Amino acid sequence: MTDRRSAGGLFLLVLGTCAFFFGGSGFNQNSMFDQTREIVEHGTLAIDAYKDNTYDVSTWKGQSYTNKTPGLAPFAVPFSAPLYLLEGCPRTRDES
Repeated sequence: MTDRRSAGGLFLLVLGTCAFFFGGSGFNQNSMFDQTREIVEHGTLAIDAYKDNTYDVSTWKGQSYTNKTPGLAPFAVPFSAPLYLLEGCPRTRDES
């Protein structure tokens, strides 16, 4: 019974800590998420479909790119792609 009570207390402590320190979303997070989605869904680094979602955008030769370092977005692709495939690959912007 003591192990169960300790595990429950530890769970509540971690849950409360994560809920209290949640950073929410912002332009940086949105920019990284947008780039990850573009890589997975359209195979490009340009975030044209999601450029209105963030202010962290640079334009070059008519295409919009995130102006953040590209380290996190490609790292997230192997985790994001299987979820996208499990969803059944919803229609892309070109098919709508």
